[in-house]
Amino acid sequence: MDATTAALVGAGIGVSGTIVAPVITAWQGRRAKLSELKRDAYSSGISAMVGIPFADEDEKVEGVYQQVLAALGDIEMHGSPRAAKLYSDVADALGVWRTSRKLEDFREPMEEFQRVARSETGVDKRLYRFRMWFKREFFFGSPVVLREKDSDH
Repeated sequence: MDATTAALVGAGIGVSGTIVAPVITAWQGRRAKLSELKRDAYSSGISAMVGIPFADEDEKVEGVYQQVLAALGDIEMHGSPRAAKLYSDVADALGVWRTSRKLEDFREPMEEFQRVARSETGVDKRLYRFRMWFKREFFFGSPVVLREKDSDH
């Protein structure tokens, strides 16, 4: 290979690197922003669910229901279709709960949504174990000792 060919090949590699690097950087930035929006949407959904056991008056129940519906919009916009469906199930169960006032009505959809949100956002299992303990301790009655089986969720 003569010097002219080597210079052309080197220039081609330099130009392609100059063109490709900003594209990759922009793609990574967009991906990070979408991940942040997803995490924030899931967090707002879980935050809205936390208020459910404390809503003892009709006005509070309606306020929590409005927060859940607002979070559902965020989750549908930024989350996965699977998570949006599961959170929609939580909102539907909350609608039933508004009349029955039994936490068991929405425990399963709530736990399933949290499991999916955790797996999609990569939340550490130790943090999940703490949340499960906290939820069981303060929201659903007597504390339950976590076993290894519980940490696999």
